[in-house]
Amino acid sequence: MAAPESSPASSSAKTQPAARSLVMTDGLDAGGAVMSQTPSVHRAGNLMVSKWQDGTMSSNRMSAGSSHPVPADAILPDAALSDAVFSDAVFSAPLPPDELIWTGCYTADGGGRGTGIGALRARPDGTLSWLGIAAAAQSPSFIAVHPARDVVYAVGEAAGTVRAYRRSGGFNLAPAGRDWPAGEAACHVAVDPQGRFLVVTCWGDGQVLLYELDDDGGITARYPAAASMVPGRPSRAHASLMLEDGRVMTTDLGHDLLRVWNYVPSQGLQLDHELALPGTAARGTSSSTPAGTCWW
Repeated sequence: MAAPESSPASSSAKTQPAARSLVMTDGLDAGGAVMSQTPSVHRAGNLMVSKWQDGTMSSNRMSAGSSHPVPADAILPDAALSDAVFSDAVFSAPLPPDELIWTGCYTADGGGRGTGIGALRARPDGTLSWLGIAAAAQSPSFIAVHPARDVVYAVGEAAGTVRAYRRSGGFNLAPAGRDWPAGEAACHVAVDPQGRFLVVTCWGDGQVLLYELDDDGGITARYPAAASMVPGRPSRAHASLMLEDGRVMTTDLGHDLLRVWNYVPSQGLQLDHELALPGTAARGTSSSTPAGTCWW
């Protein structure tokens, strides 16, 4: 059992009622092109909407000014997340009015041109408008939202960290506690549907880490999970998925491996079983709720 790293209890003060938010992640690539990714998987060069916080689904990929899906290799205009990119983006599936959307990015430390966590607003007609930078952050390349609190979690991919941010008025976010250490190239964060913990996976050194949360969404403790060991091959943990039965599934593209974990309070993740997938370079995960099926 790994010894936890703990934090003083976070403030119990709440800011605003929890908002429904769509998470768009992976921000800008090194050239500034929009590279958005939903919590489920599949890095893509074009904007993709897949899962709203309340569970409704839409997976159309749209180009600016179009109401029809675009080809898989289409790229949105090269821009540093300005209103020009999103003001005419239209989605065939209606977007709830006044919806907040958080975006991640790569900043200079990750070879990009972003400056932090961005915010957009979904208009009643389904278009998106750029609001501005919600919080300065270093390469917040993947973002997740607490299921019941106005708290956003972002990895700092280049720095190897994860941090909580709390709504502080309007679309702004304020740091909620310190940067917590993760691993090298921390590239994915996911939150337990019950708000008990979050999981960070790290491509650089293969670490899988669980961070327990308090009732207000603050990070309180850190627990490293057991490492995957394959002689002569580096571990490359890449994504995690919260399963309906409460377990957690992670991918390891370096070891062609799916790993399934049980959460044990005050201990972290304990391995349930592994599934080897030779030659797949298992990268991301997605699931079908009605069928209980997972894809990678």
